[in-house]
Amino acid sequence: MNDPTITQIIALLETVLPSDGFAVLYGSCKPDADIDVLLVQQSPPVAPSLLLGRLDIVVLDIREANNLAENLDPLITEPLLTGNIIHGKSDLFRDLKNLVEESAPSSTGIKHLTRRCFEELCATERILLEWDTQQNEVCRWAFQNLSYSISYGSLARYYGSANARVSTLKDLIEHDKVYLPEFWRCRVQMKRSRKYPATAVGEWLASWKMTLLQTG
Repeated sequence: MNDPTITQIIALLETVLPSDGFAVLYGSCKPDADIDVLLVQQSPPVAPSLLLGRLDIVVLDIREANNLAENLDPLITEPLLTGNIIHGKSDLFRDLKNLVEESAPSSTGIKHLTRRCFEELCATERILLEWDTQQNEVCRWAFQNLSYSISYGSLARYYGSANARVSTLKDLIEHDKVYLPEFWRCRVQMKRSRKYPATAVGEWLASWKMTLLQTG
């Protein structure tokens, strides 16, 4: 974490984050890469997320965080299992992480992941239909929602398989257990270049919809 931008963000969080919460830094943390931060606090957030330049922040209240942890939702399992706490209450962080590690795939969790898969798919389509796709940030926003949709679908399929255990999306990608493996390689390239062509996003959306139709 030698990136000065990350150092500045940590300093900012120390001034704005409620004392009853915590912040987790996760992702690659490479220079010029996106800076992914999860904030968990006791009170409901004013906004659930912030996507601004390199900064990608997700904000959850503790009740929602517990619900997502029980359902093995990647919105919270990825940060807890792959990230590091950078500010706040370490005991709250440990409790949530333990909840994830001790959870087992369930039919309720799989239904949750499947529902979120289609919600994010609809969100992607809505962005592309209603917003100006000539703007790179709009396409980035749509691409992120599409990534979420494919993530949820991949995890739902994995957790429905025999001998499935608590896992991260990173693990599934590394072992080719995700839908559309080539999408994830393209995602790395897009994030590195910070360019999200509308045509590419639309093509991947069409591929994902076809995959869903074929897999039923």
